[in-house]
Amino acid sequence: MDSVMKEHYYQALLDKNTEYEGVFYVGVKTTGVFCRPTCPARKPKLENCEFFETAEQALLASFRPCKRCRPLSHPNQVSELVQKLVDAVEAEPEKRWTEKDFAAMGVDVSTARRQFKKRFGMTFVENEIMFFHCIQLFQFRYNKVNSIGGVLACKHFLMLFKTYKTE
Repeated sequence: MDSVMKEHYYQALLDKNTEYEGVFYVGVKTTGVFCRPTCPARKPKLENCEFFETAEQALLASFRPCKRCRPLSHPNQVSELVQKLVDAVEAEPEKRWTEKDFAAMGVDVSTARRQFKKRFGMTFVENEIMFFHCIQLFQFRYNKVNSIGGVLACKHFLMLFKTYKTE
């Protein structure tokens, strides 16, 4: 790989550019770990980076997968925590969630908020409110909405959310 391409990939790594997801993987020589370009971990120096087109190439070069960005999993895969919370909301859509409910599930409130914001672009509570209204007004099933590309793909969710916030 030429130095111009290395510098280009390195800049994408520093910027955590999502457009490069799946285009390349970076192996960090000092740690022996390889990551996605969007990994939240601290960025290495350019001289400690080795770039690969596939995860398989990185594995064959004796790099192990990063535990933070999980380069061997699908980039849009939902975390276990988010799936656990989605299942809980589906089971009881009319429930009003409190900090005690999160504690009973062994989930930190700020972690739930952050994970939902990262995955769906809204907090758990905002998502819960929209889900409840969507069930009431449109009789949607949450799984069907998710299967068409995520919560934000449903225009009804956004419309309801905007309406709810202005009331």
